[in-house]
This record gives sequence, C-alpha cells and structure tokens, in this order.
Amino acid sequence: MIANSVAAVGLLPAYGQSGSVVHAAGGVASEWPAGKKLMWDHINSDAMRPSMVQEISRPPSNLPRIGADRHVGLAAYIEDFISGFREYATFLNGLGQDPFAGFAGLAVRKVIRPTQFYSMLLHRLKDDRTMDDGVLWSSQADFLARLADWDSDADDNWPLQREERSAVLELNVPLFTAPTDGLQRARERIRSLDEKEIAWQVEVIRQTSPDLSGLRPADTASAAPTSADEVAALPDSVLIREADAIAQQIADHAIRAGSGAAWIGLGWFADSDASQLAVLGHDFYNGACGIATFFAAHSRITQNPDSADLALAAIAYLRAELRGRRASRMGRVMGIGGATGLGSVIYGLSCISRLLDDDELIEDALGVAKLFSDELIAADTQLDVIGGSAGAILTLLRLYRDTQADEVLDRAVACGTHLLTQQRRGPDARRSWPCRVSNDQVLNGISHGAAGFAYALAALGTVAGRGDFADAAVECLEFERSNFDPQWGDWRDFRVPEPHWRSQWCHGAVGIGLARLGMSKLGSSWGDAVRADIDRALTGASRGWPGHADTLCCGALGSVELAREAGKVLGRGDLQELSSLRLSAVLHSKSSAGSYRWGATVSSRFNVGLFRGLAGVGYTCLREVDDSLPNLLIWE
Repeated sequence: MIANSVAAVGLLPAYGQSGSVVHAAGGVASEWPAGKKLMWDHINSDAMRPSMVQEISRPPSNLPRIGADRHVGLAAYIEDFISGFREYATFLNGLGQDPFAGFAGLAVRKVIRPTQFYSMLLHRLKDDRTMDDGVLWSSQADFLARLADWDSDADDNWPLQREERSAVLELNVPLFTAPTDGLQRARERIRSLDEKEIAWQVEVIRQTSPDLSGLRPADTASAAPTSADEVAALPDSVLIREADAIAQQIADHAIRAGSGAAWIGLGWFADSDASQLAVLGHDFYNGACGIATFFAAHSRITQNPDSADLALAAIAYLRAELRGRRASRMGRVMGIGGATGLGSVIYGLSCISRLLDDDELIEDALGVAKLFSDELIAADTQLDVIGGSAGAILTLLRLYRDTQADEVLDRAVACGTHLLTQQRRGPDARRSWPCRVSNDQVLNGISHGAAGFAYALAALGTVAGRGDFADAAVECLEFERSNFDPQWGDWRDFRVPEPHWRSQWCHGAVGIGLARLGMSKLGSSWGDAVRADIDRALTGASRGWPGHADTLCCGALGSVELAREAGKVLGRGDLQELSSLRLSAVLHSKSSAGSYRWGATVSSRFNVGLFRGLAGVGYTCLREVDDSLPNLLIWE
C-alpha cells in the first residue's frame, strides 16, 4: 500500500534522524538535512589530519522564494496542493488513450537497493584500517549476503548479488539496466484512481506533508483538556465503552492476510513530534507487540474473543520470524532495549501470555531471550531503558518472574555487567551515573537517563543479590537529585529545556516518579530511600498537567498512571481519585473536541500505537476499570 502511494514518489516531505536531530527531506520539503563534509585540520604541518565536520542546514533551493531569504513551505498551501492532485488524478483516470505506449521496450536503469546503502558499503571498503588484510577487506562486500532470503533454499537474487559484489570491490555503484517493465502496473494504478483511491492518497498526503515547524507542542497547547476539578469520575461502563470504540477503530484499520494482521501507522522519531507513514514494526513502543497487548487486555476485561484473535494475529508474523533462520538478524537490527528492541518483544509476549493464558507465548519469549548473546549485549551503545541494556534488564526480569529460568536471569546479569563497564559521568570528579551522554551533558529521566538506570540496576541487584548493581543504582539516585529544579518542581533535562516538556514520562517528573515507585516495590529499604522523590514527582506532575498531548509517553495519560500507581503503592485514596478525575477530563475533552491531542497534526487513523497513540488510551481506560492489569510504563 505504501509502495503504491504518493509517499513512494519522493516528492512529499519525509524525515530522517541524525543523533537527536530530526531533518526533513523530499522534493518539496522546507528544510534539507545537514550532512557531514571532510575537512583537514592543521594543514601543511606534521599534525595534519582529516576530520568530518557537521554542515549547517542548507536552505531549500527548490521552493518558491519571497524576497531575499523567505521560502514558501508546503504547509501553507497544502489545500492548493491537494486540489491540484485531485484534479490531475481524476484527469488521468478519465484519459481514454494509453499514456505509456511510447515507453514499451526502452532500456531503463534498475536501482535494486538505495544508493545510500551502496555509499555505506563503499565507505567501509575505503577504510584504511581493513586494508592490511585482503580477506578482511573483501569480506566487507559480503555484507550483501546478509540481505539474501535465508528462509528459502533458492534465492533468485544470488546472481544479482554476485554482480553487485564485483562492482563494489571496484569501488563502483552497481549499474543494472533492463527493458521497461512495470507498464502494466502503471496502467492498473491509473485505472484504480477512483474516488475511494483518490481519497486514500489525499489522506496519505495530509499525513506526510506537515513541515517540522508545524510539529511543535505549543501549536496544540490551546486545546488543553478540561480541568480535573470540573468533571466527575466516569463510571466503568463509559470507560469500557471507550475502550470498545478504540478496539474497533484499530481493528478496522488492520490489514489482514491469512492468520496475520499489520498496520500502516506513524513511525515516530525518538524524542520528537516528527513522524512518517510506515508499516509498524514488532516493538512494544509503537508496534505490533504494544497493540497486541492492548487487544489482549481488552479481551480479558470484556471477554471479547475477537480481540483475543486480533492480539494473536498482530504478533503472528513476529512469531514466524522468531522461528525462522534469520531470528538473530532481527536482534541485530532491533537492539536489545525495553521499548524498541528485543527486550520489548520479550515483555510484550510475556504480557500477552498472562492476559490470554497462553503458555506457548512464554516459550516464544524464552526463545527471544536466547538471542541475547554476549556479542549482541556488548554491541549495545544506547544503554538506556528505551533502546539499551537498562530496558533489557527490566524485561528479562519480568520473564524471570514468570519462569524462574536461570538462563534468563543470567542474561539480565550480563546486561547489568555491560552497564557497569561503561564510562560514568557526573557533576563532580568521582565516578557517577548515568552512562548516557548527550551534547556532553548527562541525562535525567526514565527513558534515557538516571531514573531508568537506577530502577533497572536496583531491580537487578535485588533479584540477583548483587551489591555492585545496588551501589550503582544509588549513584544514579544521587546524581539525579543533584539536578532537581525547586523553582519548577521538576528535574532538569538538558535535552529538553522547555518546562512543558519536562513533566512527562519520558523526560521528567512522571517517569521519574514511576521509576521510584517501581523501586519502592523492591523492598522497604528502597521504599524509604525514594519516598521524598515520589512526593516531588507528584508535585511536579501536577504542576505540569495536562501537558501538550493525551498520550502515555509524552502527555496527560502518563500523569494518570503516576497518580494511580502512587495511590496504590502508598495507600492513598486521594491519588486514586485524582487519577480517575484526570482520565475523565481527557475523555471529556476528546468528546467535545472530536479527537485526542496527539501533540502534532496527525490523524488517529494512523496513530494506533501504545505509547503515543490509540492503543495507549484504550489500555489506560481498561486499567482504570481493573488495576490488576500490569503497569506497562514500569514494565510490571
């Protein structure tokens, strides 16, 4: 569906990420990505050395310009753009003659892989560090073989790969030509441009066209939900009805084939409100595992067999890949993290297994744990809860609680040991946590910073009986406390200095409070150590309510979960009531406005994930009905 859409042409804005910076690309994008260029330091001296320098973003040269330096972006003229597309698509559909007749038999170039991939390969082959060994040097070209279909005994692409390898060994981009094909496909696409298809393409245009300048939280701040003081707590029947509606909406958008289901949705870029349409992956944060967990919970609470079926359909392709020959490759691609990596798959399968009483899923999760090789763990450079070893620890410990399998605990200890070997940074000269460093600044919070490391290491130290892990967790706590901002009532985060971003699950008080609540469940000693931080987090979350979005990760629903969890752990009915009122305020505002606040100009049609979309809203409603459902924000 994506390959047959306007998104595949390369004209509309798309996004890429370099470090923490999101860049726009595409024929009518208003900002071109900043690349790197080769520079020479200390020219004409013995110290002369090459270095790669980040370029400043170049202004677009392909868009209309008003005056000397003002470029006209697509966002301001999107309706004109769509009107032109509709008119031309309708014209093509009604064209009586064949517009492709003159192309038959012409030779065209076939680029079978992105040229960026070939560029990466050539860069490796030009690396002088591998040139002292001919076997090592030429083996770089064998990277192509990883892309073969190893699940099939016969791959028709092997002859092409042989030619590709010959070309790159000569430091050339492979050149293939073929007689014009695809004419029949092009003709069918034009014939299919009826009103329904044009409407779908227009929807794709709308979701891929916003400029980065239109994706700031401030643009949606005016649509804040009703104050929690102005509403009454909604009854369970209303919450279940909303969860039913969300389940039906997500089910309606599922693409079914055989026993599987998939979704086209928004692929979010980390720590950003930028997204683009993509086939959602396997991960827990925004992909199939998170969506399947919502459907499994919906099935358990409502006894709806269709939701149980869709939960299993959502992970059918994942389970097939795990049993195939390329399962280890999945691990190398995904990493090991607790939200976006293999760890998130373990946690998703564990949750779904418990919710559906399906022991086969636990066996699948144990199979994933076996993919956590020493080499894969050693390759982890993200380290944090979202994409690295800290998150892997939390998910492996969840599986260990379910199975008591020693090999699972062993893999969690290996991840913890990997963390302890990393460079530690802090505000003074002594060794201090956390590991993650951004722009030479250490980070706070659960997603990438000290709170996530503290929680994971404390949990591992408690289960494994290891004092070194517990000591490292204490270092994390001390570091993060040194960054508390009493004026704002929240912890500083150097990557997101704006106060309205800091009181969130991902970066600020909500996530730090939930991490501390998770630690308090480990035993009385940890509970006493973090009680003051929990109180600070509750104050900071209240001050930052409701945020700029209605989501678990970056918005109001994170505050709902914090108040609910704190009320449960601390035995405070007032906090339980506060969580109910805040959730009711979010639903009341959605009813008035017609949609939830996603923090960006996106459609619920494509925003179906758990941490940033509809599945997360539905799951929060179900947890309000039955808080025995696991708290997903602390990998319970």
